[in-house]
Amino acid sequence: MVAYRVSLHGNTLADCIELQDEQEVLHYVRDLAYGVRAKSKTTTRNGIYKLAQRSITALQLQDKETT
Repeated sequence: MVAYRVSLHGNTLADCIELQDEQEVLHYVRDLAYGVRAKSKTTTRNGIYKLAQRSITALQLQDKETT
């Protein structure tokens, strides 16, 4: 089972919501200004990433068929 953790402010289990549906994660991050917990590909940083902040400067969606 895959789960995504989204949060408005904190980076702790107490402050997050676990979601399993990618579309729901997208809704929370894009429309409700939540951050999503993720691990960077290029560094060892783990944390909450939010749109329009230093880590995620833009959103670009791809069709599932092309990925």
